[in-house]
Amino acid sequence: MTEGDSQRTDTWQQLVSTALVGVNRRAVPETPGLPSAPASERAAELLDRAAAATVQQRAGYVPGTATPLPPAPADKPAVPDAAARRLDAVLAGDYTRFGLQDTNGMGERLLSEWLDIAAAREMRFPADTIPRMLDAGYADRDLRPAIVATAGTRGRWLAQFNPKWHYVTEYSAPDDRFDAGVWEHGTHAERRRALAAARAQEPARARELLEEVWSGEKAERRRELLLTLETNLSAEDEPFLERALDDRGATVRGTALALVTRLPSSAHAERLCAHARHYVWRGAPNRGGDHPLRVAAPKPTDSGLARDLALVTRAKGKDSTDVSGEWLWALVTHTPLRFWPEQLGVSPAEIGALAAEAEEWDLLSGLANAARVQEDPEWARALLPAIAVLNQSPRARRGQTPDFRTLLSLLPVEERCAHVARMLADAPKRALHGHYSGLIGLAGPNWTEELSERVAELIAEWAVPDSRNNSLPQLCYEASLAMPPAMYERYTPVSAETDTSVVHLEAALRFRHEMHAEFG
Repeated sequence: MTEGDSQRTDTWQQLVSTALVGVNRRAVPETPGLPSAPASERAAELLDRAAAATVQQRAGYVPGTATPLPPAPADKPAVPDAAARRLDAVLAGDYTRFGLQDTNGMGERLLSEWLDIAAAREMRFPADTIPRMLDAGYADRDLRPAIVATAGTRGRWLAQFNPKWHYVTEYSAPDDRFDAGVWEHGTHAERRRALAAARAQEPARARELLEEVWSGEKAERRRELLLTLETNLSAEDEPFLERALDDRGATVRGTALALVTRLPSSAHAERLCAHARHYVWRGAPNRGGDHPLRVAAPKPTDSGLARDLALVTRAKGKDSTDVSGEWLWALVTHTPLRFWPEQLGVSPAEIGALAAEAEEWDLLSGLANAARVQEDPEWARALLPAIAVLNQSPRARRGQTPDFRTLLSLLPVEERCAHVARMLADAPKRALHGHYSGLIGLAGPNWTEELSERVAELIAEWAVPDSRNNSLPQLCYEASLAMPPAMYERYTPVSAETDTSVVHLEAALRFRHEMHAEFG
């Protein structure tokens, strides 16, 4: 605010104050910089001065001066002009003029692919699109990492001037360095980023900084700061994580549990193994008769188990089947996967088959979730057949059903796509319309040649005239976003007899092919 702005504000406040008190009790204030307003009555003089001040406020400002903002720092190269024009079309939703469908999700997927190409080439989006791109990230959290990665230093610099864009500061940059002043006096997002920088450079020092401020932070802030320990997580962090398991905040305890689970040789892991021995075992004459697998549900009154799983104990009489099942699921999720072959004496695949045979769905679901949490592709691969049985069982509660897509996502892309190609060969409509949210949900957005060829064969089979296959539009839509773009040539040229879904497929593949080519 300039000196003139401050003076005008003070003058107006004095006029309003005098009007409230009354001119009989207070003299009409002077109005510097405004013409005099003599009047026979003090009330009229006050109103005249107020009118002049209002005119000045609305139209009579003298231009002020301000210190220019520092320029944005040097940046990575911008994308080529053709790629920038393509981005404009996507942001404006103008891709329909290229023959693409105006379908929910089309614009978001095209923008995500454009950003991936730019990030892979270490380019940034043009400066004149920064506000629109940062707005897109504000509206769609899934796009934020890619937008921040391609915003460049100019985009990061601009984000500080709009509260909607402050999410950018939550993401670390490769050149981040710990700043003690920011750690002491910055905003929460700035402090978290500073701690993340320290964690990347000096893990032990970062943990010490966190311990120093731990007790004075609010629960949600403790949780977010604790997440910085993901970087360079090691056995040295175990004592601090053990203390965090006793935190008064439930979300903090849950985060501590997620982190300590990634330390399979910790004392916490050994305690969970000891707990698990009491609840899952192979059938034996003295414990379970001839059953191949025996499972007992934990009692939700076990305070030791509750503490190690960041759960809350239930009063006696409250141990319903659902609650006990949830405790078993949590125990199996966080117990190191190495424990189960040792405990049961068989391979991961055989454990999955035993659980499916015994219809122990909580156990099987917990094992699948453990594969996800512990990021173990071997277990994901081994459990896929048993999970397929669970997904088709009418007796399995839907809440127990693990996400088949998540298990597939743990596998290398070639193996994942090969598995989906086999599913298409066996039961194509189940793969499209089952519990899997389509082929992109199963195989991801970048299909291999093998899967793409299998999909192309189905399209050719279903696109014949008068076939009336209701699955063709969805299949073509997913293929348009995940097939290699160069496959557009297979559907060129289109004709009046070409099915509409195939026409849209050709247009989308061509659009994506041109989009890739424009980056050079």
